Amino acid sequence: MAELADALRSGRSGQYAHVGSNPTFGIYPVWTGFFYSKLQNLRYDNCMTGIRFLKKQWIIVILIGILFFMVLGLNSRLAEYLRLTGQREEMEDRINNIEATSVVLETQIAYAESEKAVEEWARTYERMGQPGDQLIIPLPLGEFTPEVKYLETPTPASAENWQIWWALIFGD
Repeated sequence: MAELADALRSGRSGQYAHVGSNPTFGIYPVWTGFFYSKLQNLRYDNCMTGIRFLKKQWIIVILIGILFFMVLGLNSRLAEYLRLTGQREEMEDRINNIEATSVVLETQIAYAESEKAVEEWARTYERMGQPGDQLIIPLPLGEFTPEVKYLETPTPASAENWQIWWALIFGD
């Protein structure tokens, strides 16, 4: 009996319920004719299949839209990340250059404060010497003037206008 009820509920059975049968089995009445076919079209499961399909389509469209905006956000975040990474690398290079300059300047300051730098400056620029040194300062000869050799500047050969045009049009 339960098998028959399941078959009637699922519609696998070729039998239809008659007047007075239990309507909870989900079986169709034996109505035929023009009005029966119109009533079949008005049933909920026949009418709403398209709406159910439309709901699925809208859900998919909305999900695709959300995914699209998420990808746009990801794209903008990646562009910002790449820009900031480039700026960070540029700043690291600048910091390295400034640190190297600082090391060089500290070395120059340490040398300038040493005794050796003071002695070098005094001997080179001020021509001073220590006690016991003999200073030798070369003096130029009395009236000797070095001979200056001037190079002649080449003068361009003058050409007539027709020769210039001939060279431009036909080559050399």
